[in-house]
Amino acid sequence: MPARYLLKDIAKLKRLRMENNMRKSDENDAMLLVQILKETFRSLIIKELELKMKMRPLVKEYEKIMR
Repeated sequence: MPARYLLKDIAKLKRLRMENNMRKSDENDAMLLVQILKETFRSLIIKELELKMKMRPLVKEYEKIMR
């Protein structure tokens, strides 16, 4: 399983978006995340990944209801 990382300071990504006059999109965020130093990320532990997998169906159901 490849390592998963969490951006410690999400404001950094938002700031890069503003500086580059980019709209929020997966493609733009991917390009900007490459520019951020690896030290600003932290590795997710297995418990966090398991919780995220359990929460995904609930989040999807919530999003469907809120539409």
